[in-house]
Amino acid sequence: MRIFNIPEVDSTNLEARRLLCAGKADYGDLILAETQRAGRGRGTHLWCSPAGGVYASLIVPKATPAKITITAGVAVAEVLSAEIKWINDILLNNKKICGILAETCGNAAILGFGVNVNTKKFPDEISKTATSLFIETGNTFDIFKIATDISEKFLLLQQEDFSFIIEKYRKKCVTLGTTVNIRSGTKNISGIAEEIDSLGCLVIRKNNQETETIMMPF
Repeated sequence: MRIFNIPEVDSTNLEARRLLCAGKADYGDLILAETQRAGRGRGTHLWCSPAGGVYASLIVPKATPAKITITAGVAVAEVLSAEIKWINDILLNNKKICGILAETCGNAAILGFGVNVNTKKFPDEISKTATSLFIETGNTFDIFKIATDISEKFLLLQQEDFSFIIEKYRKKCVTLGTTVNIRSGTKNISGIAEEIDSLGCLVIRKNNQETETIMMPF
């Protein structure tokens, strides 16, 4: 694994894309930044990126963003001994500790992940929903080791059959069995999260006992 260590960047995913386009990066390369000026989550969400966290992007062979997201969720959850909230939120004690953003770029894919590691305090607007390894344990951690452990775990999992990964995902997913209200297209769907199907989609049992499958929005 070749590692690009960068003190500051707009976004590690954007930097990975630039390196790929310039022919300076390849499969298995990891872009790791100390801080991001414009860290991104899914959709229009931003990712708070102060010093003390893992802000990384791993370049991997092209696959669907859904498959990469599911595999990455398992990798992160196993390394951090955490749980998964469908689709791509990683939780410790019901608070978000990691976000995942998968994108394609030509014949490659970029797996971006941000982990709150040694952060001691968050802005007021997210302090009730975000946490870090330091906040949860009182200990500081090696950021480089966490980034490489997650990357290596992901690369190992990618060699497995997807059904094996889905089964691991189901065991880590705290969404199952809970009441959910999810926006899908132009409608809200409420009910009990009953299953993760073979593609990683969420199956909801609605109040009228009919089921509806929520596709992954990628």
